[in-house]
Amino acid sequence: MRRWRPTPRHAAAGASGNGGGAPPPPPADPERLATDPAWQRSRFGELERFVAGFLGGGESARLKLQTPLFVADALLGAAGAQLAAELAAAEQARAAVLA
Repeated sequence: MRRWRPTPRHAAAGASGNGGGAPPPPPADPERLATDPAWQRSRFGELERFVAGFLGGGESARLKLQTPLFVADALLGAAGAQLAAELAAAEQARAAVLA
């Protein structure tokens, strides 16, 4: 497996990515990108096609991306209910001590 090594172009961008106040790069032109030898060697195009194929159509992709959000929302709701119950118990204990 080949390891990524920075090219002079990457080194010019700085060690902290786009740091140093440099403007962000312009959006890639898909037609020009498809013919770029570096893009072809990177095989990111294949990765994009795989992800798009895996996610399927719009509704399927939406559901696959929303499901983790629904799980997180349910966990937050359960945690909120647990904290409310603990708060009520703590308030009752406090009232008992003060009485």
